Order: sequence, then structure tokens, then C-alpha cells
Amino acid sequence: HQAMRQASMFALAASLLLMQIALIGNCFLLPPIVDSAQLIFTLLVVVPCYALAIVTSGKRIAFNVKSCNPMRVKLLTKAAKPELQRYTAYMLLRTLPTACVCVAIFITLVSSNLGYDSSKGTSANQLWDALVYDSMAYVDDERLRTATVRAQQGVNLIVALFLGFFCIGSLHRTASLLELWRYCKYIWLLAFVSAGTLQGIFTAVSVKLSTNETDSRALPASVIVLSVVWPIVILCVDEAVRHHDRKKFRRQQQRLTLEFETLLGQTSPK
Repeated sequence: HQAMRQASMFALAASLLLMQIALIGNCFLLPPIVDSAQLIFTLLVVVPCYALAIVTSGKRIAFNVKSCNPMRVKLLTKAAKPELQRYTAYMLLRTLPTACVCVAIFITLVSSNLGYDSSKGTSANQLWDALVYDSMAYVDDERLRTATVRAQQGVNLIVALFLGFFCIGSLHRTASLLELWRYCKYIWLLAFVSAGTLQGIFTAVSVKLSTNETDSRALPASVIVLSVVWPIVILCVDEAVRHHDRKKFRRQQQRLTLEFETLLGQTSPK
């Protein structure tokens, strides 16, 4: 039960991440960052790979890590609304910064594939000029389409990478990663390699079918740095969220225990 709940929360976070990427891109009038084919592939292939790892790890975690299901006592206070607000804040804190990073990587990759000169301004400003103000005056349609497709596929690989680290943060509601890692590391590594391999094959086929150009450019240094550093940020944010949730959970358990003992004292015969 707990593993299925965590897998569902991971699938929700992945869907929210993809939605935020598309929304932010549309707000900045960018080309589609995640196309429909990749969206379907991510939701039907990549996300289930990681969700299966969460469910598979759940049995070992359940035997070795304390459950985080609260006592089922009816509270007199209306605590549902604050709980919903807290979990919404958790979800946005986990996904929104990563969505912004993915949009920034997309802009950088498009500008790099178009061969913009950094001395003429930031890549975002030059891309904005090409898409909005200059009406493609100095970028032909085929060149822009090729740059967009390559940037899309690059972002797809990055999203699959980031989702792998989201998966680690979804293994348990409150337990620390240091406590969970020894019970799930091999299953997670297998899921990570499987999802990465499938995503790499899909990306290679998509680029081959969508573009005719064979020349390739080196990845910008900023993209490489973000690809290496941001997964660490994801793990740190997830650990901070679980720490905060763990404190709230313990306080809730204490309150429920006190209320249970109070109700028991009121109803027990004197």
C-alpha cells in the first residue's frame, strides 16, 4: 500500500513537471519544449520504469523502515486543508525549480545549435529576437526547426535523468535517503539504466527521422554543469522536504496519541 502510494506520488510529480515545462515555455513564446511523441513516451515508458522500481523496493523498505501511516483517529480539528496546502507546497518546491532549469537548458541548446555569438547578448535575448521581433529575419525555417528538434531531444534526455533522481526522493515519505539507499540501490540502478537506454534509443531515432543535417555541435558547458550539479540539488531538496514532513508527522503522531488516550479515558468505566 505504501509503495503504491509513493509510486502514484512520483507519477503525479512527473506529470506536473512536464506540464510546468510546457507552461513556462508557452509563457515565453518558445517552440514546444516537449513534443507530443516524447510526452507520451515519457508517461508510458520512462515513468513506469521508475514507478516499478519504487513498488519493487517497497517490500524491502516496508520490512526494514518504520511505516509512516498515521494513527486512524478522527480528529476534532479540521486538519485536511492545511495538509493539502503543505503537500501542494512540497510538490511545487520539488518540481518548479527543475522545470525552470529544463527551460533554461532548452534555450541554451537552441541558441548553441543556431550558432549565436555570446558577444551579441545572452542566448535568451538572441533567441527571443529570432522568434518574436525579427520574424526569423536571420534564421531560416529549416535551420530553426533542426535546432529546435535537437534541443527538444536534449531536454528529453535531461528530463529522464532528473526523473531518475526524483524517483529516489519518492521511495519513502519521511525516511532519509541514507536509511533507504542500502535497500533499493540495485533496483534503482537497474531502473535508471533501463529508462536511460530506452530514452537514448528513442532520442536517436527521433533525431534521425526529424533532421537531415549530420553535423553536430559540442554541448555548452553550462548544460553539462547543470546536468551534473542539478541532480544533487534535487536530492538535497527532497531530503529537506522529507525532513520537514518527518517533523510534522511526528508531531501529528504525538497529537493523535494524546487524543486517543484522552478519548480512552473519557469512555473507560470508572
